[in-house]
Amino acid sequence: MKISKIRGRAIGGVYSDKSAPVESRSTAEPASKPSVPKADNIELSRESRLMQKAGKAISQGEEIRLEKVQPLATAVKENTYEVEPRKVADSIIANLLTER
Repeated sequence: MKISKIRGRAIGGVYSDKSAPVESRSTAEPASKPSVPKADNIELSRESRLMQKAGKAISQGEEIRLEKVQPLATAVKENTYEVEPRKVADSIIANLLTER
């Protein structure tokens, strides 16, 4: 099937390099009424607020105490570090309750 004309116009003209002027249609209000720009509004998610809180705590926190960190790092590296699930769960629940 060959299509050469659509509503009396040759299709080849569609691909020409000539550009036709485009009519501008303004939907803006008349110049007599000044438009007031709307203020941008940003709402942070709960996760981003927590990240900000963590960042502040880290920046205001104490120096890293190597005497505490080094034994833990060694235990993790040697695969001898044991987690106490009950303590972890209690701590998570306590933090969730105090956070609200």
